[in-house]
Amino acid sequence: MSTRWHGVPTRSERGTTRGALVAILAGALFLVGLTDASGAESPSPSASPSPSSTAQPTPAPVPTGEVKYYIVASEYEGEPEFLYEIAERMLGSGDRAMEIFLLNQGRRQPGGLIVSDPEVIKPGWVLELPADASGPEVRVGPLPTFAPLPGASAPAAPTAPGAAPEAASGEEGAFSSTWWVVAAAVGAALVATLVVVLALRSRRDRENAAPPAPRRPAALERSTARPPGSHRALRPGRRERPPAPTPLDSSVSWMVDRALRVLASACRAAGRTLPEVAMVVVGPEHLSLRLLSPDDMTPSGWAARDFGRTWASSLRHLQTAAVDDTLDDPLPQLVTVGGTAQGRVLVDLARARGVVAVDGDGAGQRHLLDIWMHELTTNPWSREVRVVRVAVAAPVPAGSKVVDIADVGGLDDVVDGAPAGMVVLARAPRGRDLERVTALAGGTVGPRWGVVVLGGLRDARWRFTCDGSGRVTTPLLDEPVVMAALPEARVERA
Repeated sequence: MSTRWHGVPTRSERGTTRGALVAILAGALFLVGLTDASGAESPSPSASPSPSSTAQPTPAPVPTGEVKYYIVASEYEGEPEFLYEIAERMLGSGDRAMEIFLLNQGRRQPGGLIVSDPEVIKPGWVLELPADASGPEVRVGPLPTFAPLPGASAPAAPTAPGAAPEAASGEEGAFSSTWWVVAAAVGAALVATLVVVLALRSRRDRENAAPPAPRRPAALERSTARPPGSHRALRPGRRERPPAPTPLDSSVSWMVDRALRVLASACRAAGRTLPEVAMVVVGPEHLSLRLLSPDDMTPSGWAARDFGRTWASSLRHLQTAAVDDTLDDPLPQLVTVGGTAQGRVLVDLARARGVVAVDGDGAGQRHLLDIWMHELTTNPWSREVRVVRVAVAAPVPAGSKVVDIADVGGLDDVVDGAPAGMVVLARAPRGRDLERVTALAGGTVGPRWGVVVLGGLRDARWRFTCDGSGRVTTPLLDEPVVMAALPEARVERA
């Protein structure tokens, strides 16, 4: 089975995207052609003007004698002139701009244009002013008049600054209509292409070679559902055979160690920090990481699933990817819980950010603790972990790095100044002892340690419940886990 990495579209997906884009753009061009054809067949409003559209305003009578007037300048204080500003300067109020317009409405100006719009004036125009106008630019004398331009058959109406003559207004309308059609078609094409690309990316993520993700850690969601298969025990006269435990496989441990180093190396190469991994699931072809916080910014070789809550990579890639041996062990407190249909399940006890409780069947508690103690003292990624047992009766194997103390009060001498590690308590602490181990597990007093308590603890952050058939249930998963079989040579109990 080939693996397609997150963010890299296949050749077929790229071809589908290009085909969709070409088809949409062709449709847009077709719409533009229809618009141009319809515009050519229908007469332009300017080609057959109605009497009302060409009617000019009645010119204001030309005054006799001397009047006050103003010649529009090209600019005033760096800005084009307009009637409101002229009225403000020469009449004391911009609200009197309409008085100036009405005095000059319909009069011909230099260049043959007509005063017909109070919003449009041109430099060089001569505007008659009311009698009370004052100012250094106000002129007094006979009002200049202007004859039509030679060869002009009809007076031309003024247009907006920078606009073409009225004869071209029909062409401008057609061009404006075509332009809006083009803009709408191109916008629709871009939106449709984006939808196609997102659909392809979603399908690629669903078809990604990563296995189904385990449920979110208990720090993020709690599950109270009955474990699958538990209803069978209620059937009278039927006893369920205990599941066969899976032995701890050293080759799987080697793969986990290499996968963690590949992850740390890829994150460093990508210039990002290592995500907070709460759970690792090793399947037959893939390895999955369950994160405490969603993160879809995966480094090379990893694919994000479940909205960034799970990262996955193929075992083939993990066996050949580059590894930076100078990096520290990323998850030193990672231990095995057992096996499910998805594969071997491991949890990082330090990521609980609180006390971890192991309760239920007494023999099951001791067996799970034996597995964790074995791994914390033998796993390649736990080389620097210090294990401290509080009031645990089992003997310490010769040459082990396990330290035994009588009570929680002795933790200060062992933990202070030491790197992160694991603390195992034979019974639930209370009062100040509980506060001390909770602070230690939360990382509020130096490096974060994992803290495991045998027996019930009401305020436990994570909980693992053992039964007499070799199963472990936990809110971290939606199915029970079959505990692994510990090598006989490693089982040492009091």
